[in-house]
Amino acid sequence: MLEGIIERYMQKYNINPEALKTEVEKAFNDLKFRLGCIWSEATRTRRANEAQFGRPPMGQWNPHTGQFEEEPRFAPRALVSAPAFFEPELRAEEAAAWKIRAELDLEGRLGRCPSSGFYANIGDSEFKVVLFYADKSATPLHSVPPGVSIPITGYVEKIAVYAKDGETPRYQVKAE
Repeated sequence: MLEGIIERYMQKYNINPEALKTEVEKAFNDLKFRLGCIWSEATRTRRANEAQFGRPPMGQWNPHTGQFEEEPRFAPRALVSAPAFFEPELRAEEAAAWKIRAELDLEGRLGRCPSSGFYANIGDSEFKVVLFYADKSATPLHSVPPGVSIPITGYVEKIAVYAKDGETPRYQVKAE
């Protein structure tokens, strides 16, 4: 039935079947080229996002429930939240010895929260740091031994540098 309709229209409008075949092939080739460009652009965008924000959650099909379930172990990074630091907690008398020496307002200096860079101890004595993130969370007071550089991996608003009484911390911060 459809073939009969197509034949009648081709006769009515005087369409050459070979010319139509050539035009359709040309249109499909053009479409294939354009879809390839779109696919390539989407792939580049996905790779850039994965580099900045981590990979999306990996899930799997659960045949028992009949649903696709996300795997929480592979969740993307939350750049606005503070990372976890695992270091022994200071006793109250130890914590009292550390005084704030500098507070760097990175957001104020750059006009935005930087999401990459580092902070480093370029001096001879240890100091401690607290990072304040965009979601108003903060890292615990953590050590930066001499000669150590720690990357900034999220949106940091401020960095507070602490040193023991009588010591001046020598630090370097690169924020992008």
